[in-house]
Amino acid sequence: MASCREPKRSHPAGLDAVVTSLRLAGLGKIYSTAVDTDGTRVACTGSALYAFSPNGMTSLIAGRKTEMGFADGEGTEARFNFPSGITVDGEGNVLVADTNNHALRKFTRSGAVSTLAGNGEPGYADGIGAAAPLMSHGALWWMHKVPSSLPIA
Repeated sequence: MASCREPKRSHPAGLDAVVTSLRLAGLGKIYSTAVDTDGTRVACTGSALYAFSPNGMTSLIAGRKTEMGFADGEGTEARFNFPSGITVDGEGNVLVADTNNHALRKFTRSGAVSTLAGNGEPGYADGIGAAAPLMSHGALWWMHKVPSSLPIA
């Protein structure tokens, strides 16, 4: 009898995010997922972030399912435009590559969404916050071994 084994997967050291492309009924296409520090899987769709708890509960945690935009705020007051890459830092914050807004966003455990870099317009410049415009990007890697380092691809 032949045995089935799980395929061997390799990840860069310290990488705890799993990048996927799948569809779930009612949510649409999921572009990226990451595992939070408490085991909750966080996923981004075209305009929102969802949490899938270890006990199977699904909840909308930021943005809105059908309303895109660029706004910081609490939970569903925030707006995203094609968030396509996420990761979770060592403090449990969800970092989001908000691709069509050309921005790097942060969702905190308290539910607040803020913009770390970018201003909604594409560009290249050194700077801090809105003074650091970004081009569309979709991949983030939180480097646990190098504190305060967040390469953006």
